[in-house]
Amino acid sequence: MYDSLRRYQVVLLLVGLWPNEFTDAWKIILYEIYTWFFMLHFVMVAIMRLLQAYYSQFDLELFTKAAFECGFATLLLLEILTMLILRYKIRDLVVTMRKGFVLESDYARKVMEKCDSHEDMLFKALFVVELPAVLAEIVHCLLLPSKPADYRFNTYWNKTHPEKRMPFPLVMPCDDTLTPCLQIEAFFVAIEIFQGIALMFFSYTLVPSFITQVCGQFKILVERIESISSVDDNNNTNTDNLGGELNFQASQFQKDRDVKEVVKMHDSLLKISHSVVILMRPFIFLKTFFSFGMLSIGLFTTLTVGIGSPSFFTAGGFLVVATLELFLVCIYSENLSTSSLAVYNAAYNVSWPDMKESSKKSLVLLMLRAQRPLQLNVKSNFVPLDLNTFIQVIQTCYSFFTVLRETLGKQNNSAFKTEN
Repeated sequence: MYDSLRRYQVVLLLVGLWPNEFTDAWKIILYEIYTWFFMLHFVMVAIMRLLQAYYSQFDLELFTKAAFECGFATLLLLEILTMLILRYKIRDLVVTMRKGFVLESDYARKVMEKCDSHEDMLFKALFVVELPAVLAEIVHCLLLPSKPADYRFNTYWNKTHPEKRMPFPLVMPCDDTLTPCLQIEAFFVAIEIFQGIALMFFSYTLVPSFITQVCGQFKILVERIESISSVDDNNNTNTDNLGGELNFQASQFQKDRDVKEVVKMHDSLLKISHSVVILMRPFIFLKTFFSFGMLSIGLFTTLTVGIGSPSFFTAGGFLVVATLELFLVCIYSENLSTSSLAVYNAAYNVSWPDMKESSKKSLVLLMLRAQRPLQLNVKSNFVPLDLNTFIQVIQTCYSFFTVLRETLGKQNNSAFKTEN
């Protein structure tokens, strides 16, 4: 897990998430200043998009576009702030997982290697999905002409060239529609887009990375529980040499020892898993809360602009990204539930008759604790994330999109009647 996160070192540095990995004080200070500047910049972006939505003169189509960009900027801002607050807890959890996870047997090492390989494949797949959205956003922000809402906004603030597009606001003591302020702003916008995408990469892979590692440990635990039943088979092959009574005692002793190790490992894994679930709740809340609005407005924006236009590809790209983000959280939460329940099934299928009473009681206790599946959620027993939740969110977003489309149709009909 630790090595897996280190592979995203560039992303970690971009958001100042890992300052304790460096001993130089000037580096820590530099990362802190950069992180807070990045946050301040996204605050300005969110405020600007709110103003653009206001000065769209309540044109629903322009308003939804500005609201979509405002929501996206706000989401990134809150994710940066959440990471800034929780970065030390994330670091401590990674260290705890590094020390507490089992890597003793060849099987355990193979399982964790597969987990790391799975994370690498996920990172590459996300890169392929994200790249078109990044390129579309750069073209949309830097090369396209100004929107009507941008023009009205620039006119209100007495800009020299209100027709020039102002992609994102910067705190500059000059008119940013003039040269060279406009070029400087465009340069910073390009940097901001790439770093925002880098932040999104880390945000997307943070939850899957933790869940993948935890599921790998549950798989190792299941294999250990299943190996308890193989004790009888191994001892039965040596019955003639050891004698029946001695073989039975040895089998009971070994089973008792294996059960104690399994219960201890399960207890440690549950503590780590609950820590992961609790730590991920702020991220889960942001993803579920904003995904509804982003998906609804993104779907509306994608289908109302002209098909094939640059705005269509930009809105469509971010619609795919927002859907994928919510889907990843839900599918990995489902995997966590399945992996934790597999412990219950494995313990149920163990050979019970030849066990000591203490071993049976320990296994019963393990089954009682394992029969309640682990699941990512916003709060205990509130908004549990699974594939059913994902489907419900998509259905609700489509219903909201239908309302927006009907409202826009009524608005256009009213405007047409007024003109006539």
